[in-house]
Amino acid sequence: MENEDEAEQLRERALMHKKEGDLAKAIELMAWSLELRRKYLSQWHPLVLKTLNDLVNWRIDAQQWSEALTLGEELLEGYEKNYPPNWPITGLQHAMVGKLHWYLQNSREAVRALEKAIKVLSITHGGGHPLVKELANLLHEAETELAYQQTTTTTKKAI
Repeated sequence: MENEDEAEQLRERALMHKKEGDLAKAIELMAWSLELRRKYLSQWHPLVLKTLNDLVNWRIDAQQWSEALTLGEELLEGYEKNYPPNWPITGLQHAMVGKLHWYLQNSREAVRALEKAIKVLSITHGGGHPLVKELANLLHEAETELAYQQTTTTTKKAI
């Protein structure tokens, strides 16, 4: 399959650029690989999801939070289509999406995603696992921020 060969070559070049420290070029090439794979593979094909996963992680490395969130939510949808509800990778992706929402100060969305992550990862890893505890702390911070935002909004409306 010619298109897959081209997409894989782009992916390999992207990996090389990332290894050499050229993250911007790596992201550009990986985005092209993803675009090409989307043209001939199903939306939730494992190769599409793998490419999407790499691109999300690299956007995070580049501190491109909004772009990473958009792609991360798409990746989460793919995981939810391909895996059972309480699958570890799905829980981890909910955690990533929650953290990205938190970085972007979207407290309400962060709370939703973190609650889902904790629910899944408590089942897969156990409630006492360090990751679950870390997410519970982040959830508490997001809930506190959300409560503050709601109080501030209510106070402004009263004035």
